[in-house]
Amino acid sequence: MSLDRGQITDKIIGIINEVRHSSESISEKDYDIPLLGDHFGMDYQDLVFIFLELMEEFKIRFTCLTFLIRSAQRRLNRHRQQLI
Repeated sequence: MSLDRGQITDKIIGIINEVRHSSESISEKDYDIPLLGDHFGMDYQDLVFIFLELMEEFKIRFTCLTFLIRSAQRRLNRHRQQLI
């Protein structure tokens, strides 16, 4: 089954809103606003979860997934250390 741009956009927005657990939903008009930071209140860990959910939804597979996850974990740990 082939999805059009609108269907893909709807799926991506749905996944982002599930990960956010916020009463205010993100919509397509928010595409130019970074997910990280005060506006949406997301952090690097949220982005990793979004990435993993998108991989599952769209059946995306990487041979270096372990490397990507470990790299993201290292960045998250560095970010946390900077906050302390």
